[in-house]
Amino acid sequence: MDDYTKTNIYYSLWFHVFGIGKQSIGFSVRIEVKTRSRISEVIVGPQNRTVTSKDNFLRVNLIGDFVGYSSVPSFEDFYLVIQRQNAGTHSFSIGITEVLNTNLLIELCAHDIEYVYQRSPGKILNVTIPTFKALTQFGVATITTENIGKVEASYSLTFDCSRGVSLIEEQFFIMKPNELATRSFKLYPTTDQAAKYVCVAMLKDSNFKEVNRAECQFSTTAIILDNRSQITPIQHPKTGINGFLESFESIGVMDSFESELLLFLSENVKEMR
Repeated sequence: MDDYTKTNIYYSLWFHVFGIGKQSIGFSVRIEVKTRSRISEVIVGPQNRTVTSKDNFLRVNLIGDFVGYSSVPSFEDFYLVIQRQNAGTHSFSIGITEVLNTNLLIELCAHDIEYVYQRSPGKILNVTIPTFKALTQFGVATITTENIGKVEASYSLTFDCSRGVSLIEEQFFIMKPNELATRSFKLYPTTDQAAKYVCVAMLKDSNFKEVNRAECQFSTTAIILDNRSQITPIQHPKTGINGFLESFESIGVMDSFESELLLFLSENVKEMR
């Protein structure tokens, strides 16, 4: 073996020994968005948390992180030994086989997005409002509509009364071609008196343009007692036995008692005095 060969052997026996420092988690997330005319791609990671694609169509922001991962092995008692010709800072990586989750905020350029909606004619077929008593909680208006067009579309339906009825919330719904839809509205009169009301049902298309309306009327009735009189305000009874009897007489109850019973009641009261 010549001197040149011996020199190379001795030289190759020299090594650099490195202590292993603190570990860190590195990762990269690749996001690709495909449209009809383009493919946009970005890669985000700890060093590049917010990245915009070259065509400016896609922008991704890394919100979450994998810092909660705690299964990294410890290398406190190990050293990294490398031959002398490879001096400098070195690193090595260990793959993670677990499934980890993070959060991304993805933004897309909307300059070339068009808002499209479908309009279709409609019709109000029927409005039904049964008569109800004024002192009940509410009445119900039932309205039947139809999509008389050829495409599926959105509609809105309003029901307004000229006076005496609380405001009614507008309803929104979708109908397919030739489909019938029935909607109900609760009616709350603002008075407990018997009255007649005039109302209008209005059907609007997806562009909030009126396509049909229907006028209707309904009535409320007063509550009737057995003696055919309307209900009267409550009167508190007067004090004393005479006042008690007068209170019964003022509301018409005295007429239902037999005269013998009234006479018997009056005589007993006198004796008690």
